[in-house]
Amino acid sequence: MPYLAPNGDIEELTARIDALRENIAKLEQAVDRYSRWERAFFPPNGLVRKIVSLFSRSRTRGAPPASPAEPAPSAERENHERGEHLQMGPGCTIAQQVFFDHVDGGCIKIGSSVGLRFGVQLYPYGGRISIADNVIIGAYSTIYGHGDTSIGENTIIASHVVLIPSNHRFNALDVPICHQGISAKGIRIESNVWIGTHAVILDGVTIGTGAIVAAGAVVNRDVPPYSIVGGVPAKVIRQREESLPPLHSFGRRVDIERVQKREAWLLRGTLASLLEAPPVKAGAEPDAEEGSPGEERFPGPDRGLLGSSLFAGSTFCRKARVLDIGSTDGWGPRLLALYAREVVALSPATATPERARSFRKQDNIRWLQGDALAPATAGLAEGSFDVVTAMEAIEHFSRADGRRLVAAAAAMLKPGGVFIATSAFPDTREEADALCATNPHHLYIVTSGEMKALLAEHFSESTLIDNMFIIAIKKS
Repeated sequence: MPYLAPNGDIEELTARIDALRENIAKLEQAVDRYSRWERAFFPPNGLVRKIVSLFSRSRTRGAPPASPAEPAPSAERENHERGEHLQMGPGCTIAQQVFFDHVDGGCIKIGSSVGLRFGVQLYPYGGRISIADNVIIGAYSTIYGHGDTSIGENTIIASHVVLIPSNHRFNALDVPICHQGISAKGIRIESNVWIGTHAVILDGVTIGTGAIVAAGAVVNRDVPPYSIVGGVPAKVIRQREESLPPLHSFGRRVDIERVQKREAWLLRGTLASLLEAPPVKAGAEPDAEEGSPGEERFPGPDRGLLGSSLFAGSTFCRKARVLDIGSTDGWGPRLLALYAREVVALSPATATPERARSFRKQDNIRWLQGDALAPATAGLAEGSFDVVTAMEAIEHFSRADGRRLVAAAAAMLKPGGVFIATSAFPDTREEADALCATNPHHLYIVTSGEMKALLAEHFSESTLIDNMFIIAIKKS
């Protein structure tokens, strides 16, 4: 339809133009609102971004040349400050088409190392959304903030989850529900929570530390800490309990390395100070076998043992009584003690644990000297430990003494206790002998077949991962 017919009415045309100008003004206001901070998070080819770009060009015609455009934001952003409405810590990963809404005010505060997957939507709606450090929010999840929503650190939220901290009022029967306003108590999710896909969390709910919400659950009441809930409405299924993970869940070295990297990152500040080595005594001969992580001479392969101790500690030693066989400089027990109730570090009788004791004091470590093949001679009772570790130890014994070492470890364990050891376990005797010849400190390298047979004598279940990592469970 033409704006003006040959004999059209000028007044009608003027009214049309005024209405168009009014609509353009409204759209320009919306563009201004988005350009403050949301604009940076729209996908490059999104419809709204096209509109923003179009009207930005139309409004700058005839104006002085603009300064060069800022580069597009990267997927990983650090130290974000988007005014008072959005704050974001370092190390966050924001996927495409993540939407931050500010049409109705409110604020969003995001901690460090938070991951927002594709299509996540955050709507403060005048309230506050607070997301602590190390939180992952899955694709297409939607979080509202009417009555304030807080999400604790190390929480995992799966895809298509909805958090709604408000309810419509419906007390009056003669007033449309949409005109009766809302009530908003808020939602609080504490730390280390896992919320399954398509779950819905309703207003007024607190989800306790360590809780798990099953997929598809509708949660309308508080969830106790360390409980597992599911259903519509959600009910407590059972409480979480400390238990050993199934050994088949660690079938590859990469499964262990994943845990190592996680723990190293979570404890990065603690590790930096804990593993700082004291100075080497003047005149002392450097010995790579006794190097410490803070020293340049500390051998590269042994740095991997730090990760092995982190894996053993975080996976099997929490609140446990642990015996570490073959401790020398003591950094292995130091790491285990971050998780265990008590660590007894048994050094060879010929070793001096002075350097180990010179590290920062940890009250839950007891340093002993004694015979690794007969720990009872050091005053340790058999069957009194939950976990026994022997990291890079068995290769320092003869073939016969290596067998005695494994037997001694099994004797010190309670029924159902865990033995964890690392070394190289080649498939053939030729490979083992060649490897043994490369290090004067090594007396005998056990093959994978020999070790499996030896473990079968003392343990009900065992696994040998990538010919270098042993996990075994004592017969009950």
